[in-house]
Amino acid sequence: MLAACETQAASEAVAACSELIQLAKTDDQRMRARLKRVALSSELQTVEEDASEILKQEPGNRTALFSRATLRAVSTGQEEGALKDYAVLIASNARDTEALAGRAWLYSRLGRAAEMGADADALLALDPSDIDGLRYGTEAAMRSKNLVRLKDLAGKAAMTYPGEPFGFTGMAAVKLEAGDHAGAIALSSRAIEISGGEPEAYRLRGLALLATGKPDDASSDFSRALAAAPDRTDILLPRAEAFLAAGNNARALEDAEGALKEAPDTLRAREIRSLALLGRGMTGPALAEAADILAITPGNEAMLILRAEARMANRDFEAAAKEASSAAEKLPNSAKAHALLAARSIAHRNLARRRTRLPRQSRSNLRRWITGARKPAF
Repeated sequence: MLAACETQAASEAVAACSELIQLAKTDDQRMRARLKRVALSSELQTVEEDASEILKQEPGNRTALFSRATLRAVSTGQEEGALKDYAVLIASNARDTEALAGRAWLYSRLGRAAEMGADADALLALDPSDIDGLRYGTEAAMRSKNLVRLKDLAGKAAMTYPGEPFGFTGMAAVKLEAGDHAGAIALSSRAIEISGGEPEAYRLRGLALLATGKPDDASSDFSRALAAAPDRTDILLPRAEAFLAAGNNARALEDAEGALKEAPDTLRAREIRSLALLGRGMTGPALAEAADILAITPGNEAMLILRAEARMANRDFEAAAKEASSAAEKLPNSAKAHALLAARSIAHRNLARRRTRLPRQSRSNLRRWITGARKPAF
């Protein structure tokens, strides 16, 4: 029943939970008929009220309590009520695997990795191969970046349940953290194949593709992940990275703005916005953004380079030379130091060229003489 509530559409979830509530009052034909009508009409609130009505008569009715907890868990805004119901169930029976799994799922939905991991551990203590324990334990380890725990649980899950995607997704995360991008791509692709499009697997494969210099493929995977899970705003930033690397500055700017709406202080999103603005030729806003970032992180490599590039784009060669020199001094061991020195050299060359050019009238006369339009005056 819980699986139906977790994975199926809302109406099917209501129907599944309603069946549980019906079991609580098998002798009440009117209640059963009412619950059936409610299930068919997907009146979730009414089903919850019926469960509460049963609990008033029988406070310890486990089926009604579990049903109400599940209904609240799948309803936005009622999560705290669900957690209270699950807590009562688990307090009365610490071996209630359905309640532990239901609460772990809710913690997953709420992004509370530590509590999810604790419930997963409780499930695994009861049964080391419990599928929900492995599922939520793997997810908790991924979110907390506990690679040792993740490798153990994901590996066990992939071997024990080869038809489930989460073990392969977890192992893909391990490979990605280890820098094995080919392995991460292979394992996440397997998870996608099994699941039919798991968002986290798409995200991991996108990160691996981006790291291997395939930004177009990466942005496609990130887009698929967002299509499957529109609330995964954490995918906007890596997609912005991919668009920026592919030269799609407009889309990079759009995603960076989206990421900043969710988390205004995200430094990398601000960097991408600045770089995308420069890529679109908007040097003024790009320089203003870079100045704000450098006020926070004075040695920011990307922004120091951006300032020199922006000055070059504006043909302000003297300022570009100064910016390039300053950046090279602040980043003596940077991998981009040679690029900065080259930019400084080019800026100096252009500056010298500009200073030695003839006055405009002289240049015009010389050009006309070269083309034969004017005889020289000497």
